[in-house]
Amino acid sequence: MKYELKSWNINIPYEDKRKRLILKMIIFILFGFFMLHVLFFIKISQRIIVSLPIPDILISLVFAVFIAFIFSFRRKTLINKPIKKRIMQYCNRFYSIACLCFIIIFPLFDYYVYFFPKETNTYLTHYEITTSGPRIGRFSSCNKGIKIQDQYTSGIFFLCFNNRKHSDYNTQALVTVQSNSIGSYLVNYDLSGLHQY
Repeated sequence: MKYELKSWNINIPYEDKRKRLILKMIIFILFGFFMLHVLFFIKISQRIIVSLPIPDILISLVFAVFIAFIFSFRRKTLINKPIKKRIMQYCNRFYSIACLCFIIIFPLFDYYVYFFPKETNTYLTHYEITTSGPRIGRFSSCNKGIKIQDQYTSGIFFLCFNNRKHSDYNTQALVTVQSNSIGSYLVNYDLSGLHQY
């Protein structure tokens, strides 16, 4: 009589597949949130001026390097590998983590201005129409642009401008700006009674 031993590990392949599927779904969702994060930042960044004693790009870079330093060199899995290979892998890991952290941290200043305004003000300010507008991609820019002076940060909003000749408008723009302690967000501007969005 032939006996077959029952394996208790018969469900392991199925469990592994399920774990891998869950992991892939989590990575896909996180990547989707990351892309939304980047696209939303690109959408609002031209209408936001961040005014800090230290440039926000420098603060973001310092935090990104600090976080990358902590997470790049904490693992001990590379200790037994050759020194040259170990250094290369540490550098690659450090660079990857630093870039990812910078992309995540840098827009947070703009988000704070956008989502947490302390006051909304409407005022008249000077503007200038330029024949070359802001960049809208890596290799292209708008045909025309408009530069609007912000009273609170003393910065300049630089937006694409695609309407009539600027001679049809007044010399000043009526702008609505939301501001807080670190910057301003341009809600809209009005030239000669025409709202621009």
